[in-house]
Amino acid sequence: SPPPVSKREETGTKMIRMMRRVQLLLLLSLSAAALVHGGLGVPQTQLSLPRPSAPAQKSSLLPPLSPLAQEEGRALRLRGGLGIAGLERGNSSGSVTAKMTAPPLPGQAAPPTVKVEEPGQHLSEAGSVTVVLRFRTFYKTRYGENVVIVGSLPVFGDVFNPTATETIKAAEQGKGARLQYLADDEWGLDVAVELEPGSFPPPMVNYRYCIVDDNHQHLPLPEGGGKSGRALYLAGPVATFPAVMEVRDVWKSQTSLSSIMLSSAFTDVIFHDASRFKNKAPVKAKVNGKKDNGEFILRLTMENPRVEPGHTMGVIGSCPALGGWEDGKVTPMSGTNFPLWELEIAVSPQHMPVEYRYVIMEDKTRKVLAVEQGDTAHRVEVNAASLEESLTNMDIKDAGGKLSTCNAVVINDDPDPSISANPLFKTQWRGAGVALPVFGLRTAKGMGVGEFADLKLVTDWCNKAGLKMIQLLPVTDTTSHCPTDSRDSYPYSSISVYALHPMYLRLGDIPSLPGDLKTEIEQETRRFNDPNYFREKQWDADLKT
Repeated sequence: SPPPVSKREETGTKMIRMMRRVQLLLLLSLSAAALVHGGLGVPQTQLSLPRPSAPAQKSSLLPPLSPLAQEEGRALRLRGGLGIAGLERGNSSGSVTAKMTAPPLPGQAAPPTVKVEEPGQHLSEAGSVTVVLRFRTFYKTRYGENVVIVGSLPVFGDVFNPTATETIKAAEQGKGARLQYLADDEWGLDVAVELEPGSFPPPMVNYRYCIVDDNHQHLPLPEGGGKSGRALYLAGPVATFPAVMEVRDVWKSQTSLSSIMLSSAFTDVIFHDASRFKNKAPVKAKVNGKKDNGEFILRLTMENPRVEPGHTMGVIGSCPALGGWEDGKVTPMSGTNFPLWELEIAVSPQHMPVEYRYVIMEDKTRKVLAVEQGDTAHRVEVNAASLEESLTNMDIKDAGGKLSTCNAVVINDDPDPSISANPLFKTQWRGAGVALPVFGLRTAKGMGVGEFADLKLVTDWCNKAGLKMIQLLPVTDTTSHCPTDSRDSYPYSSISVYALHPMYLRLGDIPSLPGDLKTEIEQETRRFNDPNYFREKQWDADLKT
């Protein structure tokens, strides 16, 4: 006679049988959907346009002067949107036109440029302006290395989401715009763009710096920072939009702690504060309207997610717009584009150079909670006349809005203590959490192995307990042999990073199950959750063996 079947073997056999039936039903449903929609795969087309060749570092083909000369195909047109959807070849001079709209989904045609109006949002301001963007950054390269920008502009390679992986891939394909070496480890690039700053959504440029070695001694080295790289927002009144915007960036280290804080776990959950997004746009600087007086717009930005809900960032400084170092005078920053904090002020020549420090304060009371450390404050010096050199060198005479009287300088600071001489935080962030495997969860609706639906209850419990994080073992499918093979029980032998393990499904929640199968699932769920089920002698014997 065959040996008696233990409770554990009986439970495993029934669960395997039910799982196979469920998987078969899901497979039949997917097959039917594929036949209806004409197949699961959607062909995609790629568009490639000729691009001007980029010179190498200290090439004799480049003038050793700043600002940089405009290359062919570097006149761009930006319209309000979320990304660049298509390209159009411009006039005979070889300029490229880029319409900024939402990128199309696979298999869909590129949508036309549309203007979206939110409730309470006024119609977007019509009109376009030509602006020269002057990118500047410092990096100490070795012989043969060059600094490249990869991003959403056509000249940057049309990389809508410049993650570290996509930046490496684009650089290996020769995409991106090379910066010119200026002096003292400074690199620069001037780009002329035509944009509609008053449109909604406003135009923006996503980009990331990358080091490329022409001697092929190493792979392209992208900088750190957020997952999607840097974001340059170009919103503002059309009539007074500046003709030149100089963007001064600090190289972001891949090993900086700020890069970890820029992950969605911190920006979208731990430090999320819905009140920061109530204002549709940051407050713009007010200028006196007099041209040729040396005044310029200074935009201070810092990508800092480590700001608790109910708190905001601010700036104290030497010029009148920043309080003149007087006690209690703090200029708040806008967190509309969190984790990017922004502030625009107008600075006149008599208040140069500008010195400032960042602070964290309570949003309602304006009480300062933390001030940047360091022996010296941040220092900005701007020669307004030098910004005009880009227009002369690129032979652009109609840049900026009709009523524009000054140019702008964007300072992108970094709070990481390994980069900045003015660390904002004295200690590292700490948060408590819980580590548990899904198969260790037990609920009244479960079948004894833990299910994805059980994580909702765990999350609610962690929220009440004040915990910040939940760490799980891998939940991907490991079935590569057969459901009863012990080799498939190893959680790290995943067959795919995209395939969740079906054993964690809540079978009773799957719609359109046959009535007999659903009834059997309900019966087994009640039996597995019966307190007496675990007290039987046979089950105790199984546990001992």
